[in-house]
Amino acid sequence: FEMGPVMQAVEELIDQSLNSNGAGLLLSTVKSHDEYTFYHSVNTCLMAVATGQYLGLTQKDLVPIGAGAMLHDIGKVAVSSQILNYPGRLDREQWKEVTIHPQEGAQAIIAAGGPGHEIAATIALEHHARFDGLGYPRLGPEAVPHLASRLVSVSDVYDAITTRRSYRRAETPHRALQILLQGAGGHFDPDIVKSFISLMGIFPPGSVLRLLTGELVVISHHSGQAEQLEGVMVRTAAGEDIEPEPVKVQADQIGQQILAESVGIEPAALLERAGVAEQILASTSPQVDEGAIERSGIDEEALKDQAARSLSSIVDRD
Repeated sequence: FEMGPVMQAVEELIDQSLNSNGAGLLLSTVKSHDEYTFYHSVNTCLMAVATGQYLGLTQKDLVPIGAGAMLHDIGKVAVSSQILNYPGRLDREQWKEVTIHPQEGAQAIIAAGGPGHEIAATIALEHHARFDGLGYPRLGPEAVPHLASRLVSVSDVYDAITTRRSYRRAETPHRALQILLQGAGGHFDPDIVKSFISLMGIFPPGSVLRLLTGELVVISHHSGQAEQLEGVMVRTAAGEDIEPEPVKVQADQIGQQILAESVGIEPAALLERAGVAEQILASTSPQVDEGAIERSGIDEEALKDQAARSLSSIVDRD
């Protein structure tokens, strides 16, 4: 491949994202189980760019970061598809093959050269390297991954764990945010995790909520007002599918979040049908939920003390 076209595509994507104040996050709700790596790379790019913008990075900074996010898994072309989609636990040899993809990806990007390739190659190499120095490949004593790598790592893991794979069920967006918070300070840069959660809100775009009264609502964004979300109602309390109807949802109306696939709902398609994408594109300022963690009910310390399920087993394979 050549870096030039990748950089141009990412620059155009960033232009659209910076000018649309949140449309990128909406686009990132699109999933494809058949073309996972492609869509995963695009989604990771969109979310990493949005988070970088929130952190105050310039467009000049964001273009190579976006390119690195887009190409972070390119080294997986060196891993057999049978291993990538293997439904069971990997054995030692299979795992060894999986863990070569960061080096393979970095080498491919360096070989391609071109503008911004140094940052992109660094991201490919370090996206599984942890904030605490563990992960793979090991970077050396007291080494910390580059800021760009730390930024992409959070978006990479969020998208991976909200997508169903052959070896793991999808998690709800809210649960995915809990997992990120659980890994803050170990797997992930805690400042980036908190910024990501503030940007996404505790119920990110595409979340499917069952209200206490029984209706199903797909969330598009938070309104900017405390404890208020916006989205579309798609199913009545009686279980009847309806044409998507814009609604505002208060926090005290929410019963539970559910997996879209468990109720046969495609969030992105329903939001598009309702014209919500156009509403977000027309908005004049990004809606950021600064108090998301405080209002989420997420107990940071309790999460960090959980030992029932290893975070590494959830995220390292992707």
